[in-house]
Amino acid sequence: MQPMPARRVFALFAALFALPSIATAAPGFAMRWDRCYADAGGSNKNFACNTNSGTETLVITFSPDTAIANLSGIEIYLDIQSASASIPAWWQLKNTGTCRQGAISVNMTADPSAVRCDDTFAGNAAGGIGAYNIFTPGPDRISMSIAEAVQQTALASVTPGREYFAANIKIDHTKSVGAGACVGCTTPMCLTIFQMRLVSPAHTEFIYGQEGPNSNTVGWQGGSPDIGFYKDTEFDHPWTTGWFNQACGLPTPARNQTWGAIKSMYR
Repeated sequence: MQPMPARRVFALFAALFALPSIATAAPGFAMRWDRCYADAGGSNKNFACNTNSGTETLVITFSPDTAIANLSGIEIYLDIQSASASIPAWWQLKNTGTCRQGAISVNMTADPSAVRCDDTFAGNAAGGIGAYNIFTPGPDRISMSIAEAVQQTALASVTPGREYFAANIKIDHTKSVGAGACVGCTTPMCLTIFQMRLVSPAHTEFIYGQEGPNSNTVGWQGGSPDIGFYKDTEFDHPWTTGWFNQACGLPTPARNQTWGAIKSMYR
C-alpha cells in the first residue's frame, strides 16, 4: 500500500477539525436568546421597540445529573424581574385584561439547525405555560412556570454530559410602538431559571445548578442580574420565602484602574 501523500493527510485532518464537536455539558440548566447555550446563544437581547411585528425566542436547555430512562415530562420554574420598581405594562403578557395579553407563548419545537443540543423528546412533547403570576413575589417580579409531557409511547432517555433542548419561550412585539403601545418595552429586565424537574414513572430529579457561569439567566435591554440561590432539600417548591434572591439592574460600566489601585484591594 502506497503511503498517503502529505497534502492529503493535511486535508483529512483539516476536515476532521472542521466538524462540529459536542462539548461535554456540566449538570444544570441554561437559557439563551435565539440558540442553545452550547450553540452560543445570546445572554442579552436589545430590541429597538420600533415594530409590532416579529418575535423573540428564548431557548431553554438542561443537562441531567444522572441518567434517566423513560423520561416523561419536564417542569421549568422562572423568575422575571424588572430593573424598575414594578413590572411594566409591556411585560404583562398573558393574563386577562393586561396590556399585552397573549403576547407570550411556549413551544417544544427544537431548532433543526441546532448542533450541540439534542431534542429531548424528538418533537413529541406537548405543554405550555402553567403560571404567569405578575407582581409575585413582589411588585417588580413575575413568577412563571412551564410544563411539558409526552405519551407513554414516546418516553425519552437522557444521560449526563449532554445538553438537551427543553422548550422555547416566544415573546412577540405586538403593541411596542404607535397607537395603543404598552409602556415599558425599553425597560431593562432579567429572566432567570431557578429550578427544573425531570419526571419519569420511576424517578424524579430536581435540577438547581447552571450548565456554565450565569447560564441560567438572560437580560433584556441590558438588564444585568445579580443572582443568589441555593438548594434546600426541605423546600422543593418554587417561590418559597428565602428560596431565591435576585436583583436586576444595568451593567456596571467598565473603569480603567491603575495597577496601584488594583493592588490596594488586596492589602
